[in-house]
Amino acid sequence: PAAVSLGVRRVIVLGEAEGHPGLKDLLAATGETTPAKMAPGDLAVILASSGTSGPPKGVRLTHGQIAWAAAAIGESASITPRDVTLALAPWFHVMGFVVELVMPLAAGATVVTMPRFDRDQFLDLMVRHG
Repeated sequence: PAAVSLGVRRVIVLGEAEGHPGLKDLLAATGETTPAKMAPGDLAVILASSGTSGPPKGVRLTHGQIAWAAAAIGESASITPRDVTLALAPWFHVMGFVVELVMPLAAGATVVTMPRFDRDQFLDLMVRHG
């Protein structure tokens, strides 16, 4: 409801939410797609702040802000399409979303994800994916 009240036309969830498609639904879909029409100033996501300067809250980020942040971080990270990264931070926070997910994907790298940190799974993924 909060996203819709801000003018978001379509909400896609990582898990499940009544009345909204999930990421699994999108990945399983077949057929033709229509490219989305968006401008750099259009709202892309609402991420959670850590509450450093007050209570935690939703932070609205535009497509342009995300692209700029991924490009700026990517320049210093030297990620290439040959790299494999492991995404651990929560994707609802800017660290997990931009730094661990968007930036390596924008660079063409492979991103391996974990739903939550588990030491044995972490070590297994490191060995399996290099």
